[in-house]
Amino acid sequence: MPDGGAQVLERGDVFFFYRPRVEQHTPRGEDDVQRFLVVLAPDGRRVLRVVYVGRKRMPDVGARGRERNWGWVARVARDAADVELELRGYRYATKTRGEREQPSARPAGEGVYVIARHGDHTHLAYALARPAEPGPVQRELGIEAAASYVVAVKNPWHPAPPPANAGLAPEAEASYPPDVQARFRDRRWGELEPAHLDREGAELLLVGADEDPERELGIHLDPRERRGGPDVFRALGIDPARHPSAPLFTGEWA
Repeated sequence: MPDGGAQVLERGDVFFFYRPRVEQHTPRGEDDVQRFLVVLAPDGRRVLRVVYVGRKRMPDVGARGRERNWGWVARVARDAADVELELRGYRYATKTRGEREQPSARPAGEGVYVIARHGDHTHLAYALARPAEPGPVQRELGIEAAASYVVAVKNPWHPAPPPANAGLAPEAEASYPPDVQARFRDRRWGELEPAHLDREGAELLLVGADEDPERELGIHLDPRERRGGPDVFRALGIDPARHPSAPLFTGEWA
């Protein structure tokens, strides 16, 4: 197997974002966050996946690990402009409060990731390129300098109780091609494969594992070795004037 003990299924760039609550233009902590999401841009493919993560943070890893969190694939796009629209702020009218504003999402981290099969389970692991050192934003959102998570995928044909206050409506769940569906083998949960992430409505269970993917999986992750490095502004067409970038460079709230 390449990269040591784990079989690498996919590599790419990863971008973390948070969206402030409605009318909250100066967020100062997790209580001011409405959504937390991750964008995966795999190498060699023209596809972008937007994954929303519950509890507005990544699960704890390392000594505090084994925390579980639910997520789902909200958008699969071929064009970066479609993802930027998903992240952009907007105004809307209400009957009781007049016009309200939903602020745009803020980039909170960028780096490289791998999806790797390790024994009978699959990991999603990453290493940050920015910020250089995690700050207050990253600490509250559970974004480590590097981390690894065991990820399972819910079988849409086999009802399974999701975590408390989580889970998509049946009509919103993913529909997989027959060959991908067959690999669940009638189990409630399956090991993550890149093909799952290509379907909107894929439901994921993330379990915090380790904060040192290289030691745990034998996989080398170094954003500095990628030509040009991950760049959320180039990859997604993000305008810093519309998506404040202080959290990405300084780790401070904006």
